[in-house]
Amino acid sequence: MSDWNTLFHDKKNIEMAPEPEVVKFIELLARKFPNEKERRVWDLGCGAGRHSVVMGKLGCEVFISDNSNKAIELTKEKLDDNKIFYTDALSSMEN
Repeated sequence: MSDWNTLFHDKKNIEMAPEPEVVKFIELLARKFPNEKERRVWDLGCGAGRHSVVMGKLGCEVFISDNSNKAIELTKEKLDDNKIFYTDALSSMEN
């Protein structure tokens, strides 16, 4: 099995569309907490950023983390392209 950094270097391994249930949840958060400062979300295991962008477009302040340098890089590019504010961290997913 390849490591995550290797997998994220191959575009065919990157899901581009967000999961519909995640989008519904983020929309619910946006309605429930209309004050943008109250909507801070952590995309733990952000992957290539497909959910981070949705969260940011709905006015959330996004904290992204993943154990893959490449995943963080891909997500940061998408967030920058969409002018979305974020904080990032490379983090281990192990105990």
